[in-house]
Amino acid sequence: MRRTIAVGVALPSFVLAGCTGASVDRHGSPIVSSGVLSGSVPLCYGPGPNMNLTPILRVTAEREGRVVASVRVPATDVRHSYRLSLPAGTYLVKAGSWPARQITVHAGSTTTADLPGGGCL
Repeated sequence: MRRTIAVGVALPSFVLAGCTGASVDRHGSPIVSSGVLSGSVPLCYGPGPNMNLTPILRVTAEREGRVVASVRVPATDVRHSYRLSLPAGTYLVKAGSWPARQITVHAGSTTTADLPGGGCL
């Protein structure tokens, strides 16, 4: 009778993570490099009562002069809220044509920033 013996090799989690491209800390926990920016923007009204346009406000996040992310917030959104997933760092964030605010997004957490608005699309 022939016996088969299975031999397994236990690899540390950081070795396995290297195969998947994920970054891990010295304990094998994943390193989170992005966070969430969310908040609300004021109402944005259309150009006039006869136009029947759905007013939309665009929220943008820029870094080093480049738009990294943007979202369109329609006036039909009851909470007038926005949400952007961004790599950790500092951004110039603005709603519509209002001046930008400097906001820092932290990895693994949600940063809340209510923005002034204006300039419907």
